[in-house]
Amino acid sequence: MLNKEVYTLFVDFQKAYDSIHRPTLFNILKEFNILRKLINLIKATIGNSEIKIKIANSASKSFKVTSGLRQGDALSPILFNIVLEKVVRDKNILEGITLELSKIGLLAYADDIAITGDNIKIVKIHCKKLMDAASKVGSRINDSVLLTQDNELKVEISKRIQLANNCYFGLGTLLKSRSISLNLKIKIYITLIRPVILYGLETWASRKIEEIRLDTFERKVLRRIYGPCLNTGTKEWRIRTNEEVMHAWRKKDAMINTVIKDDPKVKRSLGRPRLRWEDCVKREVKEIDPRSNWREIVENRIRRREICFTGWS
Repeated sequence: MLNKEVYTLFVDFQKAYDSIHRPTLFNILKEFNILRKLINLIKATIGNSEIKIKIANSASKSFKVTSGLRQGDALSPILFNIVLEKVVRDKNILEGITLELSKIGLLAYADDIAITGDNIKIVKIHCKKLMDAASKVGSRINDSVLLTQDNELKVEISKRIQLANNCYFGLGTLLKSRSISLNLKIKIYITLIRPVILYGLETWASRKIEEIRLDTFERKVLRRIYGPCLNTGTKEWRIRTNEEVMHAWRKKDAMINTVIKDDPKVKRSLGRPRLRWEDCVKREVKEIDPRSNWREIVENRIRRREICFTGWS
């Protein structure tokens, strides 16, 4: 494996439990020689299930669910793993990276799959096979996060903003409705729109230009939520400025903080706070070198070792 290129594609299934085709599941259980009695019990467990949708204090009429596995059921992970095992076996990977005498083309744990290969062409072929095999049982591959060789985010950010825009315009009527409270509109934004644009943010190495684009999108949504404001001088309604929007939003909740900060400053609750690991590190570093920043020390291997040896001696 020395000085050899390795390509890895991480696969995530869309709505993994909800998309399983039940008749296909029962056929797979028969193929794996599961006892007929157990198969009948599984059919009785997940068959003829009905659900209702509750909004506030109102509930919809019940309707049948004909696909997928039951959420929260202890049996569901086992059934899903059986289906995924069938998908992986049908994929029949014979090529991959070489480790000693073995070839590894696929690694799987629960519903997470990683496809490996020594060239990108093999990875693409295996991905196509996986998609075809998964579609036969009702599963689909989730939207991907694009990582380029130079970690260029322009294409990925554009894709995320486009998808979030589709969600934003779909919810536009709710966001400008006067019959919905401001707090509920904010919850709609945080739970339905923001996750779309921040999908896969753990892999981002954002630059200032990407941060500006994210800020611009968020201000557009917030202007729709908060609406125009009244000009006290002219007595006319006008669009809120950037400063007014972010002041109303309280900057600590801004989306860009989620992307570029791992410790947004928030007010602590009353009473003596619990001692954290970070507090212990700060205290020990301050005792050894009061002028040092502990985060900079952690990133500097040589300086970190010097501090540790000093503390131990």
